[in-house]
Amino acid sequence: MGQSIRVPFRPAEAWVSALGRGGVETLLLDLAQPASSEVLIDGMATGDLDHAGVAGASQKLIEYATGRRWWEAVRLLQASVRPDVLGRTVLAGMDPWLLTPGQWCAGVYTIFTDGLDKDGLFKFDAMLGDPPEGVDEDDWADEDFDAMVAAARAMPGQR
Repeated sequence: MGQSIRVPFRPAEAWVSALGRGGVETLLLDLAQPASSEVLIDGMATGDLDHAGVAGASQKLIEYATGRRWWEAVRLLQASVRPDVLGRTVLAGMDPWLLTPGQWCAGVYTIFTDGLDKDGLFKFDAMLGDPPEGVDEDDWADEDFDAMVAAARAMPGQR
């Protein structure tokens, strides 16, 4: 039997903080249970897992947790620490220690789009949805989470 990668529930605050520490590339390492992080680090150290695979799994994790394309969620999560946005989340009664990352993204999205007319909303959605340079939104996820987990389970010495 292989080693499972486990990521327990973490509130939005943990996701925002993890992105601030290491970005998307290390999100899975930061949020996984300690034993799972060790499996990933060991796999990367031995060459059984590559950095791109772990980064891809982090991207899939963001999508799973937020219901948004990973770059949209990352933009919303990272924007939430701007003083003007953070102030509006406080005034709206949003608590990053109680909300899921998906709820937090929905609240931040609402803060940005509140009061926009149809053209403003279209422009904001286009900016938010524009993939980062080098990402083809149709096939960005070739290295998916399940493939990364399968690779971790297949590492020598894993049960």
